[in-house]
Amino acid sequence: MEPKFETKSDEPKTPPKKPVDIENQLQKERLIAEAQSFLDTNQAVFNTLAEDNTLHYKVGESFCIYLEKGEIEVSIDDWEWKEKFGLDNNFMMWSTCHEIAHYWDMTEDPEKMLGNFQYLRETAAELEPRALEVLKKKGKPLPAWLSEKFPWDQNDPKKGETSSMQVFLFKQLHTLYNCLDDIFVNKRVGLKLPRFGITGASHSADVKRLYRDFLFPTRSKEIGVPPGELEFYDLVNNTQSKQLVYYLLRKRMVPDQEILLSDEVKEILKQKLAGNLTLEQAFEEITRPTLPTERTQHTAGWRYEQIRRFIEPVYIDLLMKDLEKFEPEKPKEGKGKGDGKGKGDDKGKGDGEGKGNGDSQWPSPPKPGSGIGSGSGMKNPINEQTVEDYLKQKKKKEKDNRKEQRDKLRSARLKPKQIAKKAIKQSDVNFADEHGIPQEVMREFRLFSNEVAPYKDDLAELFVKICNNIAEQVSTSWERYFYSGRPDIQRLIKKYGQYFQKGAEAFLPFDQLSIHEQREFIRKLKLKPEEFRLRFVVDISGSMGGEKINAVKELIVLFMDGLAAAEDKITRLFQQFDIKQPPVVMDTQIVLYEASASIAKPLRKIKQDPQKEKAGRIIAFGKVDASGGGTDSATGWSEVAGTLTAEDEKRIKEGKLKDISLEITDGGTSSAQAARDVIDQVERKGGFCRGLQIVDAGAAETDNDMQIFDSIWGDAGIRISNVSELVPKLYLLLKEQLEGIDFNVSFEE
Repeated sequence: MEPKFETKSDEPKTPPKKPVDIENQLQKERLIAEAQSFLDTNQAVFNTLAEDNTLHYKVGESFCIYLEKGEIEVSIDDWEWKEKFGLDNNFMMWSTCHEIAHYWDMTEDPEKMLGNFQYLRETAAELEPRALEVLKKKGKPLPAWLSEKFPWDQNDPKKGETSSMQVFLFKQLHTLYNCLDDIFVNKRVGLKLPRFGITGASHSADVKRLYRDFLFPTRSKEIGVPPGELEFYDLVNNTQSKQLVYYLLRKRMVPDQEILLSDEVKEILKQKLAGNLTLEQAFEEITRPTLPTERTQHTAGWRYEQIRRFIEPVYIDLLMKDLEKFEPEKPKEGKGKGDGKGKGDDKGKGDGEGKGNGDSQWPSPPKPGSGIGSGSGMKNPINEQTVEDYLKQKKKKEKDNRKEQRDKLRSARLKPKQIAKKAIKQSDVNFADEHGIPQEVMREFRLFSNEVAPYKDDLAELFVKICNNIAEQVSTSWERYFYSGRPDIQRLIKKYGQYFQKGAEAFLPFDQLSIHEQREFIRKLKLKPEEFRLRFVVDISGSMGGEKINAVKELIVLFMDGLAAAEDKITRLFQQFDIKQPPVVMDTQIVLYEASASIAKPLRKIKQDPQKEKAGRIIAFGKVDASGGGTDSATGWSEVAGTLTAEDEKRIKEGKLKDISLEITDGGTSSAQAARDVIDQVERKGGFCRGLQIVDAGAAETDNDMQIFDSIWGDAGIRISNVSELVPKLYLLLKEQLEGIDFNVSFEE
C-alpha cells in the first residue's frame, strides 16, 4: 500500500511494525488463515492483474517472489493493520492489488528498474559536494560522521562505499521515484478493477477514504477519522521537497480536499517546464498507464527518464534549499521515525535514522551493511534486492526452459529403448526427491536392480504359477462348499436354471456366478500361509567389504522387490472382490550386525502405501555397507528372536505364517555358542534358519572362520568360495522354499 507514517507535522502516518498485539499463537494462526482464505478466493482476480495465470499466493512476513514455484508471498502486516482499525476486505483487496501491480510493473522492465537504484546511488554521490557546500555556508563546522565512509552493502562490495550524507540524499531521491511509482501502479489497478478507478469524477470512494483517513490522515494522530467540512490537509510544516512529492501523491488519491502548501511550492507547480507543460501536467503524463496499442509504453525505464528530465531537477533544487534551513543533527541510536532499516526493507521502519529538529531527517551513520531501506517510508514491496532476486530467478527459469526444449528435441530423436531408459531415470530422481532418498542411493539401487533382472523374470514366472494355483484352490473350495449343501441350492437353481438338469443339483462352476455372489464367497476364504517372511541377517564388518557386500546387496534387492511383486500379483487376483487387506503378506526384514546389531528394515505392522513400502526398501538398502568393526553374530540373531513373538509361533504351527531367516557372513564371530543358542530358540518357535559363508581361499584366517561357521551351522550351512555364486545359490534355496509353499484355501463360515 501507499505511505503510512506519522510525524510531528501532518505527514502520512506509518503504523508500528506490529500494530496488532497478537497475544498468542492461536490468534496469529487465525489471522493467517483468514488472509490465506482471502488470497485463495481471489486468486483469479490477482492473476488477471498480474497478467500471469500460473501464479498462486501465500501469506508471509514480507512481500517475496518465488518465480520457480510461481508463488507470490504477501505480507501479513496489512492484515494486522486491518484488524486494528476495523477495515473491511475492500482495504485488503486494494492493498494486495497494489503490491501485485508493483510486481507487474517490475516484470515489464526489471533491468531498468534495477538500474535506477544504481543511478540513485551515483546521483547521491554527485550531489554530496553540493550539499556539503550548502551546509558549510552556515559557518558552522560539519560533524565528521556526515562524510565518514562505509560500505553501501557489506554483502556486495561492487556497490562501493558511501557516507551518511549520501545515504540521506539517496533516501530523498528515492522518495520522489517511489511516490511516482505508487501513483502509476494505483492507476493501473483502477484500469483493471474499475471499482478502484482514480480518474476524474469516477474516482473510487473506497480508495479516497483509505488515503484520506488512514494512509495520509488529515490529522496525523487520528487515523480513521474523516476530516471536517472544508478542513485542509496541511503540508506547510514539511520541507519543500517533501511538500512537492506528497502533494502530487495525495492530490491524485484525494482530489477533492484542498492541500496547504508554501507559496514557493505553489509557484513551482504552476511554472512551465520543457514542452510547455506544467509540472502537474508532466506528472500526470508520466504516471499514465498506456494501452497495449500505444507506440510508447510507459514502462519503468521510460518513466524514470521522464522524471529525470522534468521533475527531478526541480526536486533537487528544493532539496538544496531545504538544507539551508536545517542543522544536521545526529539522533540517538534507535530513536525517531526513520526512513528505512536494513537491506531490502520496504516497510520504512526506523533504526536510528530518524527525525532531527524540525524535519531535517538527518541520518546517523548506518551500521555497516545495513543498506538504505526504501527512502520515504512508502511501502513499495519492490526494492533493490527484490529486483535482483527476480532477475536471477528469471534467468535461471529461462535457462531451465531452454534446457527443457533441448531435452524435448533430444528425446524426439531417441529410440524407444532409450526413451524408456531416460523415463526410468527421471522417475527415479523424482521418487528419491519425494521420499527423501539420497540420489546416489537411488542410482545404486537401480544399478543392482538391473543386475538381477534375469532372476526377477524367473521369479515373475514362479509367481504366476502361484497365482494360478491359488485360483484353482478357490474353485476347488467352491466345489466342496457347493456339494456340502451349505449354499441355498433352490435359490441358485431359480437364478441359474440353465446349469441344472430337471432340478438335479448339478455342480455350478464358480466363474458362472455373478460378481456379487463370487465376492460374498471370496470374503469368507482364507489363504494358508497368509504371511511369508524373509529375514536377512547380514555381517557388515570390515572384512565383508568390496565384492562380498555388493553381492549381498544384489540378493537383497532381488528378494525385497520380488516378494513385493508377488504380493501385488496375488492381491490383484482378488482385487475385483474388494478385499481390504492383501490375502497374503510378503514381508522382509534386514538385520545388520558387526560388534552390535541394528534393524535396517523392520517388519511392517500394517499394510502401507506401496510407494512408501518401496521407499522403505530403498532406504534400508542404502544402510547395507561393510564398514563396521568386530563381528558378533549373536546380536544379529537376537534381533530376529526379539521380533518372533508367541503369536507368531502359534501362527507358524497353524500354517498361517512361513518365517525364513538367512545369515550371510564371511565366517568368524566372537559369539559362536551364543549365536547357536539364539538360532535354536528361533527354530524351536518354527522359524526356518540357514547360514551362508563366503570364504577367501588361501586367506590366513579362513580355516579358523570355517571351523567357527561349521560349529554354528553344521549341515544347515552353505559355503561358497566365489562371490558370484552368492545370488544363484541363495536364489535356488529361496525359490525352493517358495515352490514348497502349498497355498491352501479354506472356507470359514
